[in-house]
Amino acid sequence: MFDFIAGFRHSIQSGIIRKCACSSLAFTGLILLLVPGLSGCPRHRGPVASFTAAPLSGPAPLDVQFTNTSLAGDAPITAWEWDFGDGETANEPNPLHRYEMPGTYTPRLRIVTRYGQDTFIANEPIVAEGVCTEPGNDESEGPLIEIPDPLSGDNPRFPLQTAALPVPGQIIVDAELHTSQQRITQTLSLRHEYSRHDPFNADQSLIVLTYFPEGDWRVYRTDCVPYDSPENYVATLNLAEPRWDPQDANILWAIRDLALVAVDVRDPETAVVVKDFTQDPVTSPFLQSNPDIYCITMADEGEPSQDMRYWAFLMRGTRDDYRFRAMLTWDRDQDLVIAIRILSAAESDIDWVGMSPKGTYALIGGLDPNGGNLAGLTMATRDLSQFHRLDFTTAHADVGLDSDGNEVVVMQNNRTDFIDLIPIDWATQPILETGGSYSGTNRVPLVRLYYAGDPLGLNSGVHISCNYPGYAVVSTNTEPGLAEQNWLDRKIVLVSLDRAHPRAFYLAQVHGTHGGYWEETQASITRDGRKIVWATNWNRNVGHDPELVWDMLLSLPADWPLTLLPSR
Repeated sequence: MFDFIAGFRHSIQSGIIRKCACSSLAFTGLILLLVPGLSGCPRHRGPVASFTAAPLSGPAPLDVQFTNTSLAGDAPITAWEWDFGDGETANEPNPLHRYEMPGTYTPRLRIVTRYGQDTFIANEPIVAEGVCTEPGNDESEGPLIEIPDPLSGDNPRFPLQTAALPVPGQIIVDAELHTSQQRITQTLSLRHEYSRHDPFNADQSLIVLTYFPEGDWRVYRTDCVPYDSPENYVATLNLAEPRWDPQDANILWAIRDLALVAVDVRDPETAVVVKDFTQDPVTSPFLQSNPDIYCITMADEGEPSQDMRYWAFLMRGTRDDYRFRAMLTWDRDQDLVIAIRILSAAESDIDWVGMSPKGTYALIGGLDPNGGNLAGLTMATRDLSQFHRLDFTTAHADVGLDSDGNEVVVMQNNRTDFIDLIPIDWATQPILETGGSYSGTNRVPLVRLYYAGDPLGLNSGVHISCNYPGYAVVSTNTEPGLAEQNWLDRKIVLVSLDRAHPRAFYLAQVHGTHGGYWEETQASITRDGRKIVWATNWNRNVGHDPELVWDMLLSLPADWPLTLLPSR
């Protein structure tokens, strides 16, 4: 028994209190309870979500019965939130759902009670089977329509026309642009990696795609469309930054921790270690003195030289907020670490690193606040002894060859609102001031973007792909609610990298809206210039988590530079 005196602060300490918050006391005054152990207090059990589904596979359209098997815990379930993985939802305990389109879907269920919520993601996907058909005549007939003045905001607009959702394998013909595009994948959230990387192997018999919700890479044959049909499946790889060998159609190069490996996709379980930097006499001492460093990387966007002889890597550690700690260059033919440069915190603000196409220079995608001699886009000798700033910062870009075979970077210039052709040359100068002049910079403006509130302003972000010599593909991605007001909005265009007479041509309309990263278009042209691949959600389920996208393909005939481009 305790006596309480009104107006005083009392302290009660007892090792035998077993009452919980559900009990109550009637008193006047202030009480402070110091309870050393409440092991006897029961906790309310929250819900545990689960469900079953049947059937798990069958021809599309596929009706699937979902049965809730969740445990409610100590309170009734007040909400069932089903996400069927195809953009459709339901709020009943045991829904019946029809998958209209062929594809592989991962459903999930979130349940809610007064004591919490829980989400269950299906262990096995739902497979609505389609027909995998041999690739038909999907080549665009042209001629491509030339953009009168890509340095102007006032060009023919070709507003986006509403088109029905394409089924996997379907070809959509654009009568205005004289091109066609085909849906080549059926699994939602499965797409190519990025605009800078060709997803096809050397003979285009294989394609590597990322299923980004799980972070893995899946290799498929291209024998029939859609490419991700079960009969095309080859392998799943849990590696980083895979890059196809330019000659051997079965070899993928990739990063595993602090090593570069080569994977023969005919035997994907065996990854041959080509270079282990923990064992190299140059890099090993640095790694031993910095044991928190756990990986090499090109930061996803970088590339080796086209022949894969020369490589540039960053090293990342867990200290200092996971910043980049060093950069190195490596000659594969000689198995020689050419140079390693330790990065201070002030000079580690780097977007990517890689090599120029011929391996002449290392490229460092420094950002404008970066310190030292790594501020902005920077070129360097392979031995990392000489550095030269090419641009104010690093924006969306790709490296390639111009029409004369010179090494260049094609990049968005946020000082001038153009896409620039930037020679990788000591004579090239950055434009550091907003609206600065191109005079004496050795660089060429290719496309005007017209940002910053211009009446003809572009309402889209851009990505650039230069895998095919002499040309760049520019693709745009538009966020929800933004008007299509510039000729480049919702477009994919082809730009010739002719320094004296650059030209540009319409390729395709973008039937997609960007609400999340993986919904960005990021069109990539193949190394032979005959295919362009990009991601789309067809303006549906924008911002869904995960993004519900797939890949589209535009094909061109082998002689398209001669037959599809109108003469001047």
